[in-house]
Amino acid sequence: MKKTTFYPTIWQAMAHPYSVLNTVDGDGKPVKELILHAEIVKELKISEMQLNIEKLTIFNDKEQEELIHIPRKKTILPAKGMAEGYFLKSKGFFKLKPGNYKTLRFYLNAKQNMFTYCDGVEETLDGFKYLDFKIENQLQLSGGESPEVKLWFDFAPYKFSRHFKFITNLFNFKNRNQQKPAFG
Repeated sequence: MKKTTFYPTIWQAMAHPYSVLNTVDGDGKPVKELILHAEIVKELKISEMQLNIEKLTIFNDKEQEELIHIPRKKTILPAKGMAEGYFLKSKGFFKLKPGNYKTLRFYLNAKQNMFTYCDGVEETLDGFKYLDFKIENQLQLSGGESPEVKLWFDFAPYKFSRHFKFITNLFNFKNRNQQKPAFG
């Protein structure tokens, strides 16, 4: 029998078919799914990020910072939102002591960081040494969990109008040229 991938609606953006979205690792242990929120993302309505990661740390509920990962080479992390259906999956990511963890911190290199806003405008990100993401409902580890983790970023969904930005820019340009001068 042939295996057919099913998508519930043609309008829903799916990064992976449902067969890839498994919730258990190879040993049958449940994979932790972390939903990450950041105030800057909410305020600026960011839909996508490209982060040049220097290191990754996590804070426990006692505000103690623990190192998770230092990349051996230049690591550009493409972070897209849950609304797009994308997540990051890591194997062997969390080898942490049992406890409650509430914030994930991405330390950034000075260059090659970028935000993409919900209207499709891209902006380079300079001046940030790190970005903090709060973990929804905290990460609770008791020991013996799967080393695999899914990171879901709660970003603003893209506006549909971004696909027609060139048309709106054309009309805005045309309207600016037809305006009468303020004086005279």
